[in-house]
Amino acid sequence: MRKLFDADSGLMRGLSRLTDLVLLNLLFLITSIPIVTIGASASALYSVFFRWHRQEESGYVKAYFHAFARDFKEATVLWLAFVVFMAISIFDIWFFFYQTEPLSYFAVLFCFLGAMGLFTYSYAIILVSVFANSFAGTLKNALLMAVAYFPRTLVMALLNLFPFLLVGLFPSLALQLGWLLVLLAFSGGAYLNSLLLKPVILPMIEKKTENPG
Repeated sequence: MRKLFDADSGLMRGLSRLTDLVLLNLLFLITSIPIVTIGASASALYSVFFRWHRQEESGYVKAYFHAFARDFKEATVLWLAFVVFMAISIFDIWFFFYQTEPLSYFAVLFCFLGAMGLFTYSYAIILVSVFANSFAGTLKNALLMAVAYFPRTLVMALLNLFPFLLVGLFPSLALQLGWLLVLLAFSGGAYLNSLLLKPVILPMIEKKTENPG
């Protein structure tokens, strides 16, 4: 029983990681208050998580704010582009859905484009957090990865949408679980996404480190 509460026991490591995720979720919520900074906040989360995956555990609060500032411009442009793209897609879905055939079929097209936008952004914000690249280069690589790792892509999209689906589809349940959303919803989802992509991203980071040119 005593070993169960040792600092190196699985239980204590798990509780320590849970505490870290709660703190990071609060940091994410605070730095996302202006709304326009959500992209930079998400990028900072992923930067910390991939530091963890590379066994760089210490100083993650400082690392969060460092990544937030470092990637602010790229992540913010990416976030705003995503918001505009999704707003246009959702409007077009709504508009064409109420049209007569054959115009109504365009709603299906924009559903597809909206899904691809979500898939691409899910990868792009991660790539921004770990690699320096142009806006176009990041989007191209994100789209290719979204297609190449499609099963992972679907899981990531569901994790990213979970808080919003919960609030939209089950508002009473979301109200009861509001404490969970505040404590873990965003950092928890991002952490699971990082675990999904760990086998993909880490070899890319190692290759980039070995061949910086």
